[in-house]
Amino acid sequence: MLALAVLTEALAVTSCYVARRGAAGTGRDGERGAPASSATHAARMGTAYLVMLAVMSFNGGVLLATVAGHALGFLLVRSRVHPGGGATAPYGSKA
Repeated sequence: MLALAVLTEALAVTSCYVARRGAAGTGRDGERGAPASSATHAARMGTAYLVMLAVMSFNGGVLLATVAGHALGFLLVRSRVHPGGGATAPYGSKA
């Protein structure tokens, strides 16, 4: 469960990055990015729903593993603490 939550955080950043690159292109370049953007969004939503279903099992250990996984994923891919993290703006920001 921890790894799935980390993957969800990583896919959130990847989805934003792919969407931004697709939006930067105009005409045919923008159309080429649509399948990649759709695929990363679908993968992110799939993992997010799997995490949600696991948390809804009302198992305390699963809840703790999920929260720890999201925290670890945030640390690795979104925060500026990790050398590779923070390369892209967090989901929803306008940077």
